[in-house]
Amino acid sequence: MVYGFVRQSGGHVTLYSELGLGTSFGLYSPAVPHEILTKDVRLAGHQHHALPRGNGETILIVEDNPRVRKLSVERILDLSFATLEAENGDRAYEMLKGGA
Repeated sequence: MVYGFVRQSGGHVTLYSELGLGTSFGLYSPAVPHEILTKDVRLAGHQHHALPRGNGETILIVEDNPRVRKLSVERILDLSFATLEAENGDRAYEMLKGGA
């Protein structure tokens, strides 16, 4: 899955392994200057558009790892979306049943 995501993003993966010393992986993504993110850009043969911005929409973030969930909420808030968060699928389902 990681390899597919990195490749579709225009990046590449490296692998180096040496007996008795261990293995290392490198994940490389293309660098995109911040000012370009506000315009359409073309990377690796795919059309990419400016990041979406919230317009009154709410996104429910379901993640069991508190650190990953917090980071996800911060990034979504940066895009001007409202957020709800749940630590698992059961809690998310309860929230949705309750009208969230």
